[in-house]
Amino acid sequence: MKIMVLRNVFIGGKFFAEGERPDVAEKDAKTLIAMKKARALTAGDAEAIEKALREDSEKALTGKPADAPEDKGGKRK
Repeated sequence: MKIMVLRNVFIGGKFFAEGERPDVAEKDAKTLIAMKKARALTAGDAEAIEKALREDSEKALTGKPADAPEDKGGKRK
């Protein structure tokens, strides 16, 4: 089962940092979700994460900060 780790945890003897998205056994996933250390990922969540990462990567390649607003070509003050 795909999950998103909300806090640093060890799962099956392996360390997973906050924000990682491992595929773990369903029993482990349910335990971590009950402890509020992880949440289940749906297909929609995975697609949204991939899209956000792709957009940040494109901005990084063009030299723009990820949080910078898009330049509309207007006059500067």
